[in-house]
Amino acid sequence: MYPCEERLKMSDLLKIVYDVAAVRSDYLRLHQRLFHISAGGLLDNLSRRHTRGSLTDRQELDELGRRLSRALDGLTQLKEEDLSIRRGREIQIALCAYAQALSESMAALATLLESRQPPHGGGRNQAPGQSQVTRIAYDDAVQYHNRLGARLNALLTTL
Repeated sequence: MYPCEERLKMSDLLKIVYDVAAVRSDYLRLHQRLFHISAGGLLDNLSRRHTRGSLTDRQELDELGRRLSRALDGLTQLKEEDLSIRRGREIQIALCAYAQALSESMAALATLLESRQPPHGGGRNQAPGQSQVTRIAYDDAVQYHNRLGARLNALLTTL
């Protein structure tokens, strides 16, 4: 088999790797915007919220979730020839675990965003201490998907 033929076979797997990487990049941009305060970021955040047609943070998370779900669907539909490259099956399994962990991080971020929103009735929206539990759950989810991402990176660099 010629090297070009092998690259053609892994194109579907690599496309999904790039799709998941693009979701992660957009997720990290949202995470940075929400948690890393700077003067420029604050001004950007304030102006973005008042721009007509811009997505709310929750809508952006929902869209990222849909994109990640499509990538996961693509992972499950890969054919054997797509996985015939060195460590193809191992990469598929690691990428699937990573994408699911990233999805859990996004769900935890959505929960955290909801807990920050004032309730519609005007009362307290969370019991005391619950906010801390929500933040810890989010941090744990982020740390887990970061660990899986490091493992996936190691696999991809040895292709």
